Amino acid sequence: MNLELTTDRLILKPFSDDDLDLVVALRTDPNVMRYISETATPERLAKRMIDFCRRSEDGSMGMWSVTLAESGEAIGTSILLPLPEEAHDTRWDFHENGKLVHEDVEVGYMFKPAAWGKGYATEVTGRLLRFAFEDTPLTEVVAVTDPDNAASQNVLRKSGLIDTGPRRAYCRDLPGFAITKDQWRAGQAA
Repeated sequence: MNLELTTDRLILKPFSDDDLDLVVALRTDPNVMRYISETATPERLAKRMIDFCRRSEDGSMGMWSVTLAESGEAIGTSILLPLPEEAHDTRWDFHENGKLVHEDVEVGYMFKPAAWGKGYATEVTGRLLRFAFEDTPLTEVVAVTDPDNAASQNVLRKSGLIDTGPRRAYCRDLPGFAITKDQWRAGQAA
């Protein structure tokens, strides 16, 4: 299974230790983290890289770095990971024995501010949905957003996800979204 995913403008590569600078740039920026969680220190992030680089289900679940195809500039991250309900972060133990736990899997993304408003989030979400439904056994992908993050909600809707009402995630009730494999296929045929 090829885990390096491409679009016309972007390359998504499975996370590696080489992505520490990208993680620090994103997760220490209060503008980026505004709707996600608190910022973190570079030292704490360096210790977390072992988790961020883990993969399961033959590598198909995990985090990807997002770079511009033309320049190679790292602009963000994207995920297909189990959605935690009563935890503030991903349960990284889902990677045990390379097996995916039977939980909802979320699609997500995070970009540097200079990359905002250029359609990259929609492009990445579309590519990850294609990967999820063509190359993995997933039959549904979900997402949540902060209630005030209208831009992200619009991205999810443009990508074909449907509002499902409040969903318990990250110890909160958040706006939920979902798309099934059949719904995705129908959208591709349209």
